[in-house]
Amino acid sequence: MRSRTLFLLILILAGLAVAVTVLVYREARQGAGVTLGQPLLRDLAVNKISLVSIRGPRGRAVDLKKGEKYWEVVQRYGYPADFSKITSLVRKISEMKVGNSFDATPEVSSRLGLVSPTDLNSKAEDQGILITLKDTENNELAGIIIGKTHGHGGGTAAMGGQYVRLAKGDTVYLVDKNFGYIEKDPKGWLDKELIKIQPDEIKKIYAVNSSGRLIYSFERKDKGKKLLPVGPLKDKKLNNSEVRRLERGISFLSLLDVANPKIKPTSLGVYDTPYVVYELFNGIRYRIFPGKSRRNGEDEYHIKINVDYHRPSPAKHADLSNDKEKVHKEQNKPVPAEMKLKAQQLAQRLSPWVFVVSRWNAGAFITDPEKLIEEKSEKNSSPKGAGGNKKKS
Repeated sequence: MRSRTLFLLILILAGLAVAVTVLVYREARQGAGVTLGQPLLRDLAVNKISLVSIRGPRGRAVDLKKGEKYWEVVQRYGYPADFSKITSLVRKISEMKVGNSFDATPEVSSRLGLVSPTDLNSKAEDQGILITLKDTENNELAGIIIGKTHGHGGGTAAMGGQYVRLAKGDTVYLVDKNFGYIEKDPKGWLDKELIKIQPDEIKKIYAVNSSGRLIYSFERKDKGKKLLPVGPLKDKKLNNSEVRRLERGISFLSLLDVANPKIKPTSLGVYDTPYVVYELFNGIRYRIFPGKSRRNGEDEYHIKINVDYHRPSPAKHADLSNDKEKVHKEQNKPVPAEMKLKAQQLAQRLSPWVFVVSRWNAGAFITDPEKLIEEKSEKNSSPKGAGGNKKKS
């Protein structure tokens, strides 16, 4: 009996050893023991990320680099990137949890779009999006390939999660995050907001030609008041819709792309043309230079923005109009440091660039005064005695 019992115990122990070996092997295949419901990249050092590299099919590539002041789009000459989009992507990658896993055979990888886009021998339709995260010393912190959504084409993509694969692994993971559409065009990662000014903040709008001559001018006496013409358009009947368009030209102004800083602005149609000036009540002044050039056989619209601080003229309120001492104090107030600093920061961010904008945005910066004047309606009636049916006698 004792020998038989010992033999059974040996068999049981042998079976347990095999089971443990299989489990250890499976966990090793799953990326250092990733289990269901746990983050796939639970050890990712998010705070060390300084480069996000995105590679897609057909050679599309974006590199987002952490600069001294802001994140930059490398393929767009270091222009500021949309930081909110970067943080959203990194958060999804760091928080995605495993719902299922299986072997990434060549057939499975092709079917789920998990072939690396760096594989030059693969088909573009089989390739996924390779995202590589690196630190300041160019050490790779993580590499992951984003494939198709679970249930793609079946209407359950939004609920079913995403198929992913570690760039250096051979296991497919179904994770709980849906990455949706990851932008692979560099201009899609640009911080597109340029200026966000409410019309009520604008004190003056005027246009000047290339020789410095005033074309037209509008002024608002105080916040909440209407913008009124002064100078050349003072006695003209205005096209109110075009005036409103001009007034809102710098409200929520956004870009489509940025031009190469090595290209001279004059080659893009700006600087040698009339420009529009917006003066705010806080003293910040924007000079907008609109322009147009031809690219790939099509018109491309540009603007150049120069920013500075211009001391606002004293308000002509009743309490100052007859008090020379108060007027003198108002005129000699020191420049508010915060406004001057803000103007300098805006100039550093905006002035070095020529922006590609929509035709509608560029057209809002009107330099032709005739467009601001309402067209005279032609009289359809004929002069008396000229044509028409004559009355029978």
